[in-house]
Amino acid sequence: MPTGRDRDRDWRKTFFGIGTGFQSYGTGSGRTQSRRALMSTEIVYYIHKESQIHDDPLLASTYTLMAEVYDSMSDYPTALSFYEKTVEIEQRILGPNNPSLATTYNNTSIVQDPMGNHSTALSCYEKALAIEQNSVSPNQLSLATTYYNIGGAYLLMENYPAVVSSYEKALEIREKYLPSAHPDLVPI
Repeated sequence: MPTGRDRDRDWRKTFFGIGTGFQSYGTGSGRTQSRRALMSTEIVYYIHKESQIHDDPLLASTYTLMAEVYDSMSDYPTALSFYEKTVEIEQRILGPNNPSLATTYNNTSIVQDPMGNHSTALSCYEKALAIEQNSVSPNQLSLATTYYNIGGAYLLMENYPAVVSSYEKALEIREKYLPSAHPDLVPI
């Protein structure tokens, strides 16, 4: 017989899946899908809140999905607050050098830029880069993406030499690991 905690986890998984489906695969307008995804993830959040579970990977995933929904609705401050909650949980349960944390830092940076927080975005990109470089098996294409994102932050800050340097590092990695006909390498 499942315990109350097991039932809570089953419900959280169910509503998280529904929210992910609405966000990724649903039909209807983007705003309608975002609202549906948000409603489902808020249910997961409230189940978590009632069950007093604070260090659950599903809660971190729920916060990430909520952040993505708010980002898609251009509510960057709210998206940022959920990404920050994700970072806190991931640092506690995964440790400070987990690749998932690097992804969250990248996502955090993406919502910082539209708010004009370019130096904060750059700092988060650099944290992501440090984690990716020190990973046991670094995903080289992930490194390329992070270098590219760093270049974009420098571009917004009008630091053009740093833009060129970052983009060159991204291109060097992509040329090494992607086939020559890959769309990321096709000249414009």
